[in-house]
Amino acid sequence: MITFRTHLYTDTYINFDPKIIGEKIHIFHGKCIDDRGTALKNIFNDQDNHIFHLVEYLPEKMQTLINKNTLDAWNSISPTINIEDFFVIDSTTLGLAELYFIIKALIASKVFNFKILYIEPESYTKDDQDDIYQLSHYPIGFKPIPGAVSDLHSDDLEYGIFFVGFDPSRMEIALEEFQMIQNKKVKIIFGSPAFQSGWELESIIPHLNILSDNRNFELNFCSAIDPSSSYELLGFYKRAAEDGKKIFIAPLGPKPTTIATALFANIYNQDVSLLYDHPVNLDDRTKGVRQWHLYSVYINEI
Repeated sequence: MITFRTHLYTDTYINFDPKIIGEKIHIFHGKCIDDRGTALKNIFNDQDNHIFHLVEYLPEKMQTLINKNTLDAWNSISPTINIEDFFVIDSTTLGLAELYFIIKALIASKVFNFKILYIEPESYTKDDQDDIYQLSHYPIGFKPIPGAVSDLHSDDLEYGIFFVGFDPSRMEIALEEFQMIQNKKVKIIFGSPAFQSGWELESIIPHLNILSDNRNFELNFCSAIDPSSSYELLGFYKRAAEDGKKIFIAPLGPKPTTIATALFANIYNQDVSLLYDHPVNLDDRTKGVRQWHLYSVYINEI
């Protein structure tokens, strides 16, 4: 069985220039719904060298589409794309499932060096009382992701890691729907430092009821900004698991933790499963563009 070693590096830009990546660039992205999506299209504006690929995941059919064509989860992208080009995954406009399957396809194509982009907003949208964030809704709920499924009842599943953000209802629903989770070693991970000062508390305070009702859950922190921090934390819990035991990950928080989860689940696919509720992001859920975060991924076969 082939195994991999992964390295992640972060660069942050106020003014981003695609030339730092290369010339012929393939950009995998989702639906553009706010200022950040517009900025993405405006910055990658070289029609000869910047090729956009729309990625969609259909949870009900458990299918991934690239440019409306079905991607077999076990097939590479190399028949249609030159793997000698440069590759950027725009995580800003993609969810966990899309990230997971694009990374899987790149690895299957022997593309072991690629970039993942996250565009940080100036602010998130709240309700009229400026009290509750209005970011997404969840008509689909928790549905399996092919290739990353396990039996939550199984004694072989030892750890459950929840990365959480502003919305506590996502974890509350998971605990209600999958009550067997509470028998696992559950870790709740908050993003700190956050992208902006004060956002840590806006994540922690809404989850206090969950922590109060589940005193056996362990609290931990990782950087909300740098996916290498959450990737290393996942590695720690995987090593802490007993021999032969597995972990599940529920990335319900900051996008860099979702990036780390998608990558980690691909690298350690025999030992990791995913729990995800496939949110539908609302239009204009954020305002402005604050910074561009470019994460460089290097994978080596060992």
